[in-house]
Amino acid sequence: MKKIYSLAALALIAASSMPAQQTSIPASEPAIAAQQIRTGQDIVTSLRQSYESGAYDAFLANLQSDYQQMVKSSKFSEFITMREAPAPDVKLKQLAARYEEMSQQLAAQRNDELKAAIAGQSDALAQQIQSITQPLPTDQKEALQYLSSLRFKTPDKAGNQDEKKLIEIDLASEFKVVHLDAQYAQKPFVDRMEKHMIINMDMMRQMVDASKSFQDSSLQNKVQLASLGFDTWQARNWDLNLLNQIVRKPGSDSERKIASIMTSYQAKKADLYQKEFLAKLDQ
Repeated sequence: MKKIYSLAALALIAASSMPAQQTSIPASEPAIAAQQIRTGQDIVTSLRQSYESGAYDAFLANLQSDYQQMVKSSKFSEFITMREAPAPDVKLKQLAARYEEMSQQLAAQRNDELKAAIAGQSDALAQQIQSITQPLPTDQKEALQYLSSLRFKTPDKAGNQDEKKLIEIDLASEFKVVHLDAQYAQKPFVDRMEKHMIINMDMMRQMVDASKSFQDSSLQNKVQLASLGFDTWQARNWDLNLLNQIVRKPGSDSERKIASIMTSYQAKKADLYQKEFLAKLDQ
């Protein structure tokens, strides 16, 4: 029962968090000094220019070809089944809503502490913190949360044909990320992060293009709003991942202070998830 609950729980939590393509840096990756890291905005701007210029067309075409081969194989149905989650009951919805509310409170506290720690600073580390603590407009955030929820849906469970198209695009994107990680397993994690961002950009473009012919105007609007905040989300995800890596081996007093804040936040969130969510599932 708890396993089934967990699948539904993940779907609920994903629907209230940012898109599911976020990736955490493995503990095995060597720590990076703050001065060696470019900000997420710099990375996204550079990758966006390269993507728009066609520099990654061959890379994306190869991934699409591999995806089409997988679609024709017996593994495709297994891949789709992995996304299925049972419909959550009232109790689970209430627990997920409460957990998300408390998580947001923890994040707000973390953000206040981080901003205080970099007050008066303007270096790359300060810019990263400004990136992860600056909130997205509510309508863009909600649209991105909707995209996140697609990761736990299958095409046959779509609400209408327009949503089915979005799920199919997301399904292909998920495969490409998983497939890429297998191919790039021995390469630096930063390289994989950059490729993930290119896949995400291509996914968002496909969704925007598809939405132009949607009959569902509400869904069309969600896609447009998500596209407006998408690069900001990608930059924030980059900054948060790299910030987590920096704090594993802080150097300066400022980095040590930030490391303490981040470590405390992560411990509190893990404790919250265990006590306020998992422990109450079977009560």
